[in-house]
Amino acid sequence: MDSMGQDREFTDDQKRFVLNAVYRLRKYWEQFEEQKLIADRDALLKEKASDADEFTQEVLAAIEEQLENKV
Repeated sequence: MDSMGQDREFTDDQKRFVLNAVYRLRKYWEQFEEQKLIADRDALLKEKASDADEFTQEVLAAIEEQLENKV
């Protein structure tokens, strides 16, 4: 007999419990990861929109003009 483990069969209820626990963990993890991906996407889109507002062509032209005038 091996002293490291158990030499017995698991009952159907025990197997079902473990499989359900793994399933629930997987579903929770997938939802968690999806929420994080959505949050990352939304933050990136918000940043892009903010950049578009701040760096319009007119603003860039004004910055370039200021740089040319300094030289």
